[in-house]
Amino acid sequence: MTGKIFGRAALCAWFLVVMASAVDAFGASITITPTVSANRISQDDRLTLTISVTGPDARKSGNPTLKPMPNFSIAGTFTSTEYQFINGKSSALKSYTYTLVPSKPGIFEVGGASVVVDGQTFISTPVKVEVVAGSAAPQSSQSSPSSGEKSGGSGNSDIFIRTTVDNKQPYVGQQITLTFELYNRLNLLGDTSYDPSSTTGFWAVDLPKLTPSTKTVDNRMYQYTAVKTALFPTMSGDLTIGPASLAYTSGGFFTAQQTRKLSTKPITIKVKPLPEEGKPSDFKGAVGNFTLSATADKKELKAGDVVTVTVTVSGEGNLDVLTAVTTPELSAFKTYDPKITPKLSTSGFTVGGSKVFEYMLMPKSPGVITLQPFSLSFFNPRDKKYHSLSTNPFTLRVTQGDASSAEQGSRVDRRNTVVKIGSDINFIKPDKSNLVSSNTKLYSNWFFYLFYIIPSAAFASLFIIKRRRDKLEQNTGLKRKLNAWKHAEKRLDHAARLLEKGDTHGFCTHVSEAVIEFIGDSLNLDPGGLTTGELENILCSHTVTPETAEHIRRTLELCDFARFSSAGTDNHIQEKLLDDAKSILTKLRETL
Repeated sequence: MTGKIFGRAALCAWFLVVMASAVDAFGASITITPTVSANRISQDDRLTLTISVTGPDARKSGNPTLKPMPNFSIAGTFTSTEYQFINGKSSALKSYTYTLVPSKPGIFEVGGASVVVDGQTFISTPVKVEVVAGSAAPQSSQSSPSSGEKSGGSGNSDIFIRTTVDNKQPYVGQQITLTFELYNRLNLLGDTSYDPSSTTGFWAVDLPKLTPSTKTVDNRMYQYTAVKTALFPTMSGDLTIGPASLAYTSGGFFTAQQTRKLSTKPITIKVKPLPEEGKPSDFKGAVGNFTLSATADKKELKAGDVVTVTVTVSGEGNLDVLTAVTTPELSAFKTYDPKITPKLSTSGFTVGGSKVFEYMLMPKSPGVITLQPFSLSFFNPRDKKYHSLSTNPFTLRVTQGDASSAEQGSRVDRRNTVVKIGSDINFIKPDKSNLVSSNTKLYSNWFFYLFYIIPSAAFASLFIIKRRRDKLEQNTGLKRKLNAWKHAEKRLDHAARLLEKGDTHGFCTHVSEAVIEFIGDSLNLDPGGLTTGELENILCSHTVTPETAEHIRRTLELCDFARFSSAGTDNHIQEKLLDDAKSILTKLRETL
C-alpha cells in the first residue's frame, strides 16, 4: 500500500515538473522594473523615472504603457537598449527614461507600467514619491542607478561611459569642449567599437589625444580613457549633442565572453545669439580673442614693382570661419587675391592659432602713397563685448620706373609699322596643279567609296549606342556613375546663379548637394541619411586619401555653417565654398 502511494506521489511530482518546463518553454520571460532618481523632491525639481524591461524576450517588447500620472507632466523621454550573450544565451535590457515635472505637493505613485509580449501582459509595481513645497534634500531610491548612470552615462560598477560639456549656454561661435569618458575594470577582449556623438549644428575640431590613465570613483580604481572634441555652435537656440555609444566584449579564461553596447544620454545646449548692441558695422562673425598685426616687405619701390603686405590674425577662436579682414581703399594699386596661410593650434585643448593674409600690391603711378590700416572686429565671450582692432598705416614712396617708358616706346613702334595685308589683283586659279582632268572615271574617285562606307559606319555606330543605352538602363549603378559629373556641374552652375542673386541658403544647399550627390552617384549609394563623419569613413574605404576626405567633411560643415549663420553672407566664404567644391569634385572624379 505504501509503495502505491509513493508511486502516485512520484508520478504527480513528475507531472508538475513537466508542466513547469512547458510554461518556461512556451511563455515569455521578462521582468519590468521602475526606478526613480529620488523618493523625495521639491515641487521645483525634476524627477527621472526609468522603466527597465529585462530578460531573454525583452527585445520583443514595445514601448511600455504608463499608468496615468495626473500630478506629473512628462518633459522629455529617452530610450536605450543593451544586449548580452552569455554561454550561448541572449538577454536584452530596454530602458525607457522619462523626465517628470510635479504639479503640486503630496505623496504620489509613479512607475506603474505594462508591456505585452507574445500575448502576455507584464505589469510593474509603482514607486511612491513625496513632493514637498519649496526646497527639499532629495532622498535616493532603494534601487539607485549605477555610478555611470549617476553621471549621465551608461554602464555599471565595472564599466561605464559618460559625455560631458564644459559650457551648456555658449554664444554662437564660442568654443565648448565635449568630453567622452570610459571607466573600465574589466578584461576587454579585442578592440572596442566607439561611435561618437552626432554634432549637427556645430563646427567640430578634434583635440589632442589624452594618454590613458587611472582614476578612482567611489573607492574603485578604473582604467580611464577620454576623447575631447571642440564644438562651435553655428546657430542660436536649443541644439542637441546626440548619444555616444561603445560596444565591447569582455571575459577571461574562467569566465564566459559577454558582448554589450553602452550608450550615453543626449545633451541639450542652449546657444545664445550674439548681442546686437555695440556690434561694429564691419563685424563678419569672428568670435574669440584675437590680435592683429601688419608688415610690408619694402617702403620704397619703383612703379611697376610689387610690395607684399602681410596681415596676421592670431589668438583663440575658430579661425576657419575667418576668411578675410577688412581692407582699406586700394584704388592706387593693382591688386591680386591674397594668399591665405592658416596655422591651427589646439594647445591646452583650446582651438586657436594664426591666419596670415599676404596681399601683393602694385602701385599704378609714382608718388607718396599712404596705405590705410587693415581692421578686424570680433566678439569676445569672456567679457561679452565687441572689439575692433586696426593696424598702423604705411607710407610708400614710389619712384618712376622703366616699365612705363618701355611700354610707351613699344606703342610708338607698333604705330610706325607698315603691314602688308594683300595685293590689288588676285588670280582666279593661281595654282594649276589643282585642275582635274575631265577624263577621270567616277569609280576612281575616293568620294565614290565614302558614299558606301559612311552609311554603314553610321548604322554600326547607332547599333553600338543603342546597346550601350540598353546596358545603362539595366545597370543603375553604372548609369549613375557615368552621369555623376554632368549632374554635379549643373548643380554648381545653379549654385553660382543663386550666389549672384544673393540667395545664400539656396547657394549653400546646392553646393552641398553637388558634392554629396556626386559621391552617392559615383559609389551607387544613398547618402541622404549619412552624417559627415560616416561619409568621411566611406570615402577613406574607397581609395580616397584621409586628407581629401577630411577636406570634404570640413567643406560640408562649412556649408551648414554658412547656411544658418550670419557670416554666410560673406562673399569670401561663398567664393571659397564654390572653389573648394570644384576642387573636391575634380579630385573625386579622378579617384572614384
